[in-house]
Amino acid sequence: MLPTIDYLEYAIRHFGKTPFDLASSGAPPVQASELGYEAADDPEARQRFLWAIAGRYQVPVEALVPALGASGALFAVCQGLLKPGDCVAVEEPGYEPLWRIPEALGARVVRFPRGEDVGAMLDHLGVEPRLVIVSNPHNPTAAVLSDEQLVAFANGLEGRYLLVDEVYRELAMPVSTAFGKAPNLITVSSTTKCLGVPWARAGWIAAPGELVSAFRRSELFSVGNAPPGCFAWGAAAVEQATWLLERVTKLQRGKRALVDTWTASQQGWLTAHPGFEQSLFVWLERRDGANLMPWLETLRDEAGITISPGQFFGAPQGMRLSFTLVEDALVEALGLLGERAPSASAG
Repeated sequence: MLPTIDYLEYAIRHFGKTPFDLASSGAPPVQASELGYEAADDPEARQRFLWAIAGRYQVPVEALVPALGASGALFAVCQGLLKPGDCVAVEEPGYEPLWRIPEALGARVVRFPRGEDVGAMLDHLGVEPRLVIVSNPHNPTAAVLSDEQLVAFANGLEGRYLLVDEVYRELAMPVSTAFGKAPNLITVSSTTKCLGVPWARAGWIAAPGELVSAFRRSELFSVGNAPPGCFAWGAAAVEQATWLLERVTKLQRGKRALVDTWTASQQGWLTAHPGFEQSLFVWLERRDGANLMPWLETLRDEAGITISPGQFFGAPQGMRLSFTLVEDALVEALGLLGERAPSASAG
């Protein structure tokens, strides 16, 4: 029996369902009509999608495997690479599917603290893990490891594989990927978070040549032939990625400054980890280390504000605050948050 993925179940139940959505972490969705017409039955869509990815990121098309979103890509990698009992190391805090998926496939999952010191992370891992999984930029803190750091990390694994979830990379380092910079690097990404095309469910894997056939076989076992419409819209998104990113920049203009001002005013009880400048979210932690979940649930039920609880990332003292809603609503939500902060209510 598959385990529950608590974060995704919570997100489906609550994200976007309250007046103030400070939880949804992707770019506001673009309407299909803005991308132009795409034939849902185009038999060439799959290959067009792969060529669009190869062209934008300058990777060999033979290294690419399409998938239903980055989650589908992650599942295909784990299913194609792991056998029951294999050890997999996953960053902490971290996006829950990164460890739930290998766990569901019978792997033994160990966690390691995500940080900026590659040597310290390698020391923590030891030699047992067959696969190491990280997100970069990091979800939920928006911290970024440079490609040089990722290469050092991959080289330190001495032939074992490093899987990097790059779904937020276009916002931090546009038109780039870490794939190909080390022989044991695997990357996954999608059109969802940065480009604002979540409804396409268009994702991909970039993998070393010796793994591609296994990942393609995994794709066939899990979804068979995915609907060509997914890849038709995925191709359209990647081909138009430059203006889609410009759209996000325009929609987000001024919001980061509002959030930074608010977090500075809450220093008495919160520590901020702002991450990279173009991030769509910030990571906040209670200074006293207390679990934020009870406060967040009360906030959601009484004030209509939904924020991603850190409990689902393995850090109950934290929360991931996103700011993709319209500016007027963001200003109102931050005002309500300030009024309901534990320090304010205690006073």
